[in-house]
Amino acid sequence: MLKFIKKNSVFIFVFVFFFYNTQGQLNESKVDSFTIKIFIERANTLLYERTDSALKFAKKAVDAALILKQNNISNQAYNCLGMCYYMTGEYTASMVSFKQSYGFAKASNNIVKMATAINNQANVMVEVGNLDSALLFYKEALRLRIKTNIGIEVVQGYYNLGYIQKELGNFDASIENIVKSIEISDTLKNDRISGMCFTMMGLLQVKKEEYEKGTIWYKKALAIFINSKDESNKAIALHSIATNFSELKQYDSSIVYFENALKIHTKLNDKRQMAIGYADFGELLTRINKAERAEGYFEKSILLHKEIDNRRTLGSTYTSAALCKLLLKKNNECKQYLDSAFSIVSTINNKVDLKNYFDVLSQYYKNVNDPAKSLDAYQKFILYKDSILDEKKLKNIAEIEAKYNKNEQEKIISTQNSSLLSKQKWLYVIASIFTIIGFLGYLFYKRKDAKKEKETMREQEKQLAIINENLTKAKETERQRISRDLHDNMGAYTSALIANVQQLKNKTGDTDDVQKMQGNAEQILSSLRETIWVLNNKEISVQEFSDGFKNYCFKILKNFEHLNFSAVEKIENNKMLTAATAIHLNKIMQEAIQNIIKHANATSINYTVESNTKFEITIADNGVGFDETKVIKGNGLENMEWRAREAGLKITKTVASNNGGVQYIINTP
Repeated sequence: MLKFIKKNSVFIFVFVFFFYNTQGQLNESKVDSFTIKIFIERANTLLYERTDSALKFAKKAVDAALILKQNNISNQAYNCLGMCYYMTGEYTASMVSFKQSYGFAKASNNIVKMATAINNQANVMVEVGNLDSALLFYKEALRLRIKTNIGIEVVQGYYNLGYIQKELGNFDASIENIVKSIEISDTLKNDRISGMCFTMMGLLQVKKEEYEKGTIWYKKALAIFINSKDESNKAIALHSIATNFSELKQYDSSIVYFENALKIHTKLNDKRQMAIGYADFGELLTRINKAERAEGYFEKSILLHKEIDNRRTLGSTYTSAALCKLLLKKNNECKQYLDSAFSIVSTINNKVDLKNYFDVLSQYYKNVNDPAKSLDAYQKFILYKDSILDEKKLKNIAEIEAKYNKNEQEKIISTQNSSLLSKQKWLYVIASIFTIIGFLGYLFYKRKDAKKEKETMREQEKQLAIINENLTKAKETERQRISRDLHDNMGAYTSALIANVQQLKNKTGDTDDVQKMQGNAEQILSSLRETIWVLNNKEISVQEFSDGFKNYCFKILKNFEHLNFSAVEKIENNKMLTAATAIHLNKIMQEAIQNIIKHANATSINYTVESNTKFEITIADNGVGFDETKVIKGNGLENMEWRAREAGLKITKTVASNNGGVQYIINTP
């Protein structure tokens, strides 16, 4: 029946709407559950697009349900009405509706609906800043959902509990609940829940100021929402990524993500997210000295906050808008916003909001030359700042005290129960018990720590893989840039040099000096082209690399007719060399050839490359050799050794006895 309603909802709605609007008010003889479901379905359809219209249909559904007097349908109608009030920011009316929904669910003993109603009441408490009560309600909703044993309900319960723990600053507890939610959602293959869990993991990383890790989780969530065409959560993920990029000072990326998120929020008419989005975008623009543009976004945000009566984030928005006015030197408007901010943050008593308020207030009084009040506000700012920093320490102390008191109580109970034992036996028993408990506790925590460490390592490995991928992309971009610069700049200058030498040759004749200049210039251009060729390739096979080196040798040795060049290739495994390795290896081998030409007084050069189970290159000559104990290393030999280390290669030089020449062996260690 429900599938039929959804499939034909438009046609059915037109009929029902026309019928009831022509017949006047609802009456008992003309009301049935089918009609009410049509109103509810229509309200849910309009919830994000036209909230005011959705509210009208939800009210019609409630009116009809009161006539029909069926617990199940009344529960659905009031839940729908509560959601409409929630979306419009009428939180008092929303809470009343969700309580009514719970009452009807309890009357019909529907545990799933009871859990939903309690969870929705907790959502309202979060919006009005009553976080401690929200925590209790979320725990009760989870208890009921576990009782139903319905996977998707349990996942939602753990997720919401993780969310409120995050808001309260209990990050370890939050992560524990979110991980449980992810583990269960993986078995259900529910994209929406998995994406929401990834978003929450991103938020937790941000709370710990690990913004890059947060971005990784946000992008995982975004990919899921895009794939599942979940526009609402897609916009939230875009918004989160934008905020994260702002913290990483990647402002251009942040602006793009904010603008895309706001487009979707506006399309969905999600006033709550629009209000928050405008405020956060305004904060970004203020940060990058675009206060004039930010001013308009803050004004839009404040109007929407007032329209939906969202006091939870209105106070912080006023504070941020006041800072914007301050930068624009609009001191009077700044003070008005600060007064409005204080009227809210002082009642909600959120320490972060109070800290930010007193920070801006101190700056305001400094601007209007009131140092006494500026100092007073600054001292309050420091007080709240230190209070926030110390909260975690205070929680740890409270936990230690609780454990201590519990242990003391257990000792007293043990003493009373053991009064008939002798003192010696009693001490022995107690000591044995604590020893066993301590040992078991040690094993338990050791195992728990090992598991946690293993999970942390897996996550770090995943993140490291992503970082390495990004680093590889960055290196490739830089390599292409260097290649273009070499081609456009050095290549052009070298070509011009060759042309100038040719002109000089035409004027002065073909002298030895001119020939050497022309040869050197051509050699520079040839070497430059080889370098560009290597840079333009991410990876190069051994065969391609060997062919390039042989071409180099043939070109350079054509001017030295007394030198014979031979090459032997044993390439069974045509493995790939990275561009970095190829560059270093190419320069090492070129330096070896230059050394032979300049110093060896040789008549032959033998080149061998072997690539199978090992990778090895040998360059040998039959020259005069040298005495290693007497040779002082020059830049050439030092560069060869440095490049070998950089490429992870090993280079060995051997001198044959009886002036038998020099042999360079280059291989992987």
